[in-house]
Amino acid sequence: MTDYVALPGAPPRQFDLRPASRPELGEVWRSLSFLHGTYPEFRVWYWGSVVPGLISGERSLFIEKQGNHLSGLVIAKRADEQKLCTIWTRPEMRGCGVATRLVRDALEWLGTDRPLVTVPDETLKSFDKLFRTFGFEYRYANVGYYREDSIEHVFNGVLRPGRVC
Repeated sequence: MTDYVALPGAPPRQFDLRPASRPELGEVWRSLSFLHGTYPEFRVWYWGSVVPGLISGERSLFIEKQGNHLSGLVIAKRADEQKLCTIWTRPEMRGCGVATRLVRDALEWLGTDRPLVTVPDETLKSFDKLFRTFGFEYRYANVGYYREDSIEHVFNGVLRPGRVC
């Protein structure tokens, strides 16, 4: 049983979050917390921007579950920019179409087929097939945007100076 409430007329994997859904927010956090090593302010961003954005409607969370476990998720934002902020698939579910289904739903919610999306250099290859599937256009590499020692690859747009998703 889940505390997510499906939005009327929304794709089945889009959810509106109520305060009662804190356990699911924790489950999402546990699945993504490893990203703190890639994005040093990830915890602050998730609890300080994502969760309030889900409540305000500025962001949306798309999830797919297998049994009681998350198979994958996408966090999208459509306030000041249309962006796929996070795309994650549980390792054993990669290659099964989970990310493709979730990105497709997120693009519909965003109202564009060319959202801004970035990935760090160390995971760029793992997104190649997914990004080719959607025709995402590589724009440039940004050195030091999230971490001084890293390269962030930008697709379909331009990163704003000093902005975090």
